[in-house]
Amino acid sequence: MTAASTRLVHDTAYVLSALVLAVVSFVVAVVGVSVGTALLLTPVGVLVLAGTAYVARGLAQLERVRMARLLGADVPPASYAAARPGAGWLRRTATPLGDPQTWLDLLWSVLALVTGTAAFAVTVTWWAVAGGGLTYWCWQRWVPQEGDDETLAALLGLGEGQQAESLLLLAIGLAAAVTLPFVVRGCAAVHAGLAAALLCTRGALTRPPRSGPRSARAGRPSAASG
Repeated sequence: MTAASTRLVHDTAYVLSALVLAVVSFVVAVVGVSVGTALLLTPVGVLVLAGTAYVARGLAQLERVRMARLLGADVPPASYAAARPGAGWLRRTATPLGDPQTWLDLLWSVLALVTGTAAFAVTVTWWAVAGGGLTYWCWQRWVPQEGDDETLAALLGLGEGQQAESLLLLAIGLAAAVTLPFVVRGCAAVHAGLAAALLCTRGALTRPPRSGPRSARAGRPSAASG
């Protein structure tokens, strides 16, 4: 497998899995914050909000690992606030609620559904157009045909019949296949760009040097993480 095809596979895996992770993150954030806010005047509400914050923190860390592993990026670690020594259990439990990075993690859990859904839809559509167009000549014979059906080629004035339709879809599929790596890379970049802005404390993603191992810190939290 060439480097270009490997990159395409990794970008596609990142985008497709982004929607799954985004749905889980969105549900956790919205339900957890809603229930915790409703019970905020009781210790149960604080526990629910703190639990939601810790789950969002774990999902954010999973996103950092995905960016490091699938996109090959050097992901700056996040830094989380820690409770002071000797603090009581309630204060230790509620520490994430006063941590700005925790709220950025929760914001990511909500916004990721937007970019994740858009990136997923565009990527799946481009793969379908490329695959369907390039192979249409093979399975065209099994497509039901009615006598008065007008093909896309005929509508565009490119000719009548199955051969004209097959050649047109082949050209469309070829164009989609040529642009596929760039489109999927763009979708991955949009989703990862939002993730980097919200989840990486020390700035945007960078590419590790080609002549050396990936940074050992990629995708790992700092010593202050917790």
